[in-house]
Amino acid sequence: MFRKKIVSLFISFFSLSFVFAVESEPVEKADLNEDEAVIEKISEAVDSKNLLRNLSLDGEIFIPETRDSETVLIHSTEKETSRTFYDSLNRVVRKEIWKITSAKDSKRIRIEYYEYNGNSNLLKGKTIITEDSEENFIYSNAGFLILNELFNFVETSGSEKNEKEKLQYAVSKKAWKYDSENRVVSETQVNYVYKNNDYKKAAEKKSSRKKYFYHEDSEIPPDTETYENGIIQKRVLYETAGDYTAEIFFDHGYVVKSYYENNQRKKDEFFQDGSFVRSKEY
Repeated sequence: MFRKKIVSLFISFFSLSFVFAVESEPVEKADLNEDEAVIEKISEAVDSKNLLRNLSLDGEIFIPETRDSETVLIHSTEKETSRTFYDSLNRVVRKEIWKITSAKDSKRIRIEYYEYNGNSNLLKGKTIITEDSEENFIYSNAGFLILNELFNFVETSGSEKNEKEKLQYAVSKKAWKYDSENRVVSETQVNYVYKNNDYKKAAEKKSSRKKYFYHEDSEIPPDTETYENGIIQKRVLYETAGDYTAEIFFDHGYVVKSYYENNQRKKDEFFQDGSFVRSKEY
């Protein structure tokens, strides 16, 4: 009998818990039953003190290292190597991804930095850098994402002849606000548009924003208002989970107001500059 076997190895290493998902090639069923086979794999992965040692499984290599107050776990495949750095509190503080094309040709293609609030496990900030982009994340004291910024890199002509340099330019920015119960009350996105792809000049900003207004009854979805470039586009007001009205705002003062019952649209009303024009029932 041939089948694929997914083995999860839960290993304690320097007080860390690592989970490895390893998919083996289809093999003929061994004399050992499945549970015994898993136990045998785990016993091969750790030493007499139950610490992870160098491990090779189906072309993947796991190598643990200890450097002063930090621990590094190296995970290698044929084409890629990752290095994950842990601090003395067992928190990930940096992760590197390297592309390996040959013994002499390798380059780092991605690096991630993590920052925490004091000695807690709550993230304060995170940065991801690749060859072409940089993305920053900022979190609240409660660990909720409040800001996300994306930047790209582009090659431009340098000051010297035939010189090339990388220019960083803003792509987008997202921001979230929360109430005292850590519920999202506002989410905003700004996209930066560059005329003729001239990234050295100021960009045009195009923004969207959505506001949330919560009911005392948590079973009722929050009312919402959606804006584009500061102009309201849509408003949804709930009476119950399935009964609500939705207003869509068009240019030149034209508004369509739709009524829903049990999530079924029942009637539309049309307005021009605040005055009723006509209605349509369904």
